Amino acid sequence: TMQAIAAENNLAETAFFVETGPARYHLRWFTPEVEVDLCGHATLAAAFVLFEPLGVDAPAVTFESRSGPLVVSRDGAELTLDFPARPPRPLPRDRQVAVALGGEPNELWLARDCMAVFETEAEVRALTPD
Repeated sequence: TMQAIAAENNLAETAFFVETGPARYHLRWFTPEVEVDLCGHATLAAAFVLFEPLGVDAPAVTFESRSGPLVVSRDGAELTLDFPARPPRPLPRDRQVAVALGGEPNELWLARDCMAVFETEAEVRALTPD
C-alpha cells in the first residue's frame, strides 16, 4: 500500500511514520519505484509535520528506521537531524571498476556506495564510463 501511494505521489521520496512510543516513531521512505534505506529531507519533513501541524511537544523525536535510530531535535523553528555516519573502508584496486569508469582511480573506498578517487578534475572530466 505504501509503495502504491508513493507511486501515485510520484515524488522523490514519500515518508510514512507511525507512533511507537512517546516522541518515537517508525519511519519508512519510498520512491515511486522502491523503498529506500535513508532519506534526510523526508525525515526532516516528517519531523516538521510532527512538531507543527500535529503539535508534538517534545525537544526531539526519534525515528526508528532501516538505517538505525534517527534523532531530529528542534530549537525554536530550527530542526537538526543527527545523520548516521557511514565511515568508508579502503578497497584494493579493481580492474573492472577502471574499465567501467574508463579510467584508473587512485583510490577506491566503500561505505554504502563505492567512491573512486582521482588525482585531478581533468582526469574525472576525461572519463568515458561504460
